Amino acid sequence: MQEVFNNLYIGVMSGTSLDGVDVAVCNFAEKWQIIAQESFDFPVQLRADILDIANNKALPISKIAQIDQELGEIYAQSINKTLTKNDISAKNIQAIGLHGQTVYHKIETNSRCSLQLGNPNIVAVQTQIPVVADFRRKDIAFGGQGAPLVPRFHQELYQHSNYSTTVVLNIGGIANISVIQQNQATIGYDISVGNLLLDYLAEKNLGEKFDRDGNFAKSGKIIPELLDSFLRDEFIVQKPPKSTGREYFNPAWLDEKLNKIKEIANIQDLAQDANIACTLVEMLSIVLQKELAPFPSGAVKVAGGGAKNKFLMERIRANLPDWQISDIEIDGYDNQFFEAFCFAWLAWQRMMGKDANLPTVTGAKQKCTLGGVYLPD
Repeated sequence: MQEVFNNLYIGVMSGTSLDGVDVAVCNFAEKWQIIAQESFDFPVQLRADILDIANNKALPISKIAQIDQELGEIYAQSINKTLTKNDISAKNIQAIGLHGQTVYHKIETNSRCSLQLGNPNIVAVQTQIPVVADFRRKDIAFGGQGAPLVPRFHQELYQHSNYSTTVVLNIGGIANISVIQQNQATIGYDISVGNLLLDYLAEKNLGEKFDRDGNFAKSGKIIPELLDSFLRDEFIVQKPPKSTGREYFNPAWLDEKLNKIKEIANIQDLAQDANIACTLVEMLSIVLQKELAPFPSGAVKVAGGGAKNKFLMERIRANLPDWQISDIEIDGYDNQFFEAFCFAWLAWQRMMGKDANLPTVTGAKQKCTLGGVYLPD
């Protein structure tokens, strides 16, 4: 690749779905764009170990420290492979925005904690590029939830939209929204589980990492009693600001819901995982409908793996008939690497000494810079 850019940043993202490491080399000169992108699978054992932590399995601190180191190695290797494959010199990269792998995120009034693994010192040394990491805890220190962080980036992209309301719906393991209105403060928060449990059911029944096109869920039917239980969940009905993760929405959460309604629901229906998947899809589309009801209809830009789930997109369109629903790729943004793009932008903001959080989103007392800077020497 011809080296013509001098404002390059790298974003690295591995989300709650644990489907791998996404690396995006981004240019923030006159036109913001991703100029190179690659994705790498997690080693099978590492993915299993991360799942153990996220699902609250008791592990010795030595094992957690080992995972932190191994993730740092994986991130560094993924970045170096991306640069080599695309003929980009590390000397042209200003900084790396490293989200790290979230293994714990629990926000309560008296106990606000968020932990990401992936040693940034290893990444800085092995790539010889400055690394910006630990993005969430500064916001938490100011009384915020440290999440979601993407609404500020979404605001930068869509604040001059032709629609009175532009919503960016990110459907990763968890689903979150950013609501951008002209002359109004941007808001955003996690609204529900996204792909996490759908992926779990696909792996359990199909041996696949995800439900391709949503065909498995589409083959089932909605269980009304289960849908009602989902919609009355304490997180779902909680008012924002709010954020969550795998420590809340996990197979144990699903089992608890199923066990509570077995006495009133058709047991035969509950025995079919396709029906449960179908009900999860409907739950997310109805939750979105409820969350957007207070706003004038406009555009919903869908990002994340959920945008590729045709059945989920069908149900979202059915429940939001007055909204223009589209994949963000229609605007020229690569869906798979959109969050990595965001963390490259967050690294740029930090290196420029600019604030990057939104108190209207996280609940923090003030705006602040996000992330610590780790130098290679």
